[in-house]
Amino acid sequence: MARVVQRRTPPYLLIVFVILFIFATVIAVLFFNKFNTAQEKVDRFRASRAKIISGEQQGRGEIRAMMQRFDDSQSDATKTVVGQLTAQVASLAKHITGSPNTTFEAAEQKIDQTFKAVNPPTRRGLLAHMSEFNSQLDVKQAEIGKLNDDIKRLTGEVAGAKKELEDTKAGFEPQLAEKNKQIAALDTKFANAEAKHSAELEEAKKTFNDAIGEFRKQIEAQSSEAKGLQDKILKLEREVVRLNKLLTPGHLATDTVIDRADGKVSSVDQAQGLVYLGIGSKDRVTEGLRFTVFPYTGVDPTGQGKGVVEVYNVSERVCEARIIRQSKATPIISGDLVANLVFDALRDYKFLVEGDFDLNDTGEATRAGNKAVKEIIRRYGGSVVDELSISTAFVVLGDQPGRPRKPDDNDPEDAWALYKERLKGFNRYQEIKARAADLKVPVISSDRFLDLVGYVPSKGAID
Repeated sequence: MARVVQRRTPPYLLIVFVILFIFATVIAVLFFNKFNTAQEKVDRFRASRAKIISGEQQGRGEIRAMMQRFDDSQSDATKTVVGQLTAQVASLAKHITGSPNTTFEAAEQKIDQTFKAVNPPTRRGLLAHMSEFNSQLDVKQAEIGKLNDDIKRLTGEVAGAKKELEDTKAGFEPQLAEKNKQIAALDTKFANAEAKHSAELEEAKKTFNDAIGEFRKQIEAQSSEAKGLQDKILKLEREVVRLNKLLTPGHLATDTVIDRADGKVSSVDQAQGLVYLGIGSKDRVTEGLRFTVFPYTGVDPTGQGKGVVEVYNVSERVCEARIIRQSKATPIISGDLVANLVFDALRDYKFLVEGDFDLNDTGEATRAGNKAVKEIIRRYGGSVVDELSISTAFVVLGDQPGRPRKPDDNDPEDAWALYKERLKGFNRYQEIKARAADLKVPVISSDRFLDLVGYVPSKGAID
């Protein structure tokens, strides 16, 4: 709603006062300068009046009446000029201030105060200012009238809108109450369902936790029992090895390099491709360790297993492993045995690796394959030695290096250096093979070694 600003009434009295003040000032000047000649003062006053008040202003009724009163006073011989001027000054002061007992000085002060309050751009006669203010007042009053009409119109529109809003609100209140009732019912239903669901969930959690706890107790009990049996088996196996050494000193059959399994498959999840083994961190099992899987009947001396698994999660007594390879005809089942030539729960085996190896069935054995085999041994917990001794557990032989061709006498020195290096490797391969036979150190071929450590070339995981 627009706000109506009430305009202050133009200072008409100020305008009149200014004009009268100027008029009185002229009279006073004439009175004090020409006191002895009253008629001369009157003439000069009239001359000054004609100069001060323009012809247009003299036509105004109030100015004309003032001039007539002055002229009439001149015909009264009983009044002195001073008296007449004094009376006129008092009359002008009265008209300016509105008070009958106002002095000339008070009227002059009132004029100054009024001009300071109004602060017009130019200081003109009071009548001129009054006329201008009247014109402005008429314009503003017309604007105020228009604004009042707009206010009335807008007030009517607002009243109509309020009535329409009230009618609409009254129409929606029953529907809103019904919706609120439905929402309250749904809130109650949801709260009851949530409470019931929470209770069922808590009961299910309790049942699940109890079952897990019981299952873990069973696993721990079985693991403890299996550990005891495994320790007992290890003791018996050590005793068998000791007795065999007493019977055949210095001899170890080279066809049976693994005479026992390292662990057993506890359970199998074929859908997820996982197996669970009954060995863990206490048995020195680490993540990334691979095992060849053999049937529960025993470890095949040739090293040919029915599958390969790789450990990825290890706890104290059990571990989880992914199935890397298995046969469709004979899949891995619970009770199968697992073994790795390099891994042992009690000792570190020493290996001597010689020759070139073809790890990815490319048909070409290389020295890079030799380094890869050594890395596999170290990764699975074994040690790699450079010289053969009685403490060496196994010799892993790859392909024999070919005998190098002897260079001609006029060939460069680089050719002779390469020949000597290759000849040295060829001779070393022969010496290690012969000495291993003398020391009765088991010699394992490349393919057999890879089978016994669960190595799978980069091709299909299922045969």
